[in-house]
Amino acid sequence: MDWLFLCKEGTANSLLSALLLAREARKRGEEAAIVLTEEALLPAVGEMLDWSDGLLGMEHRYAMADNAGALDIPIMGRGQLRQIDIRAFFDRSIEGGINIYASPVWVTLLGLKDSLPAAIKIPDIEDYTKLLGSAKRIIGAF
Repeated sequence: MDWLFLCKEGTANSLLSALLLAREARKRGEEAAIVLTEEALLPAVGEMLDWSDGLLGMEHRYAMADNAGALDIPIMGRGQLRQIDIRAFFDRSIEGGINIYASPVWVTLLGLKDSLPAAIKIPDIEDYTKLLGSAKRIIGAF
């Protein structure tokens, strides 16, 4: 594993950053994966996925939607309803070969084992520690 991105924040911007960087690593032929942990697991089971407080303003949301095309990030809606489509980007990233893992510790603590989509892998604790140990680079705190 070349890159492992730890995503613990349950915000759209945190997930977007991890997905974008993992995609770029894959484009260079490097192996990249994302680990969802803590509150980042909650949007995967249908809970609200929103932007961090500093990015909630509509002027920022419009700017991000207007500039998303330059980074090949999908948008949805038109006019005043336009915004980045983070869920479509998540699905596209999985289809593009980005492996998404869920922290088995937080899956257990939150009782999410039977709620996560099948595309999100839940390793056992031994395989999880091996995954973390195998990464050449671990990037976190998004």
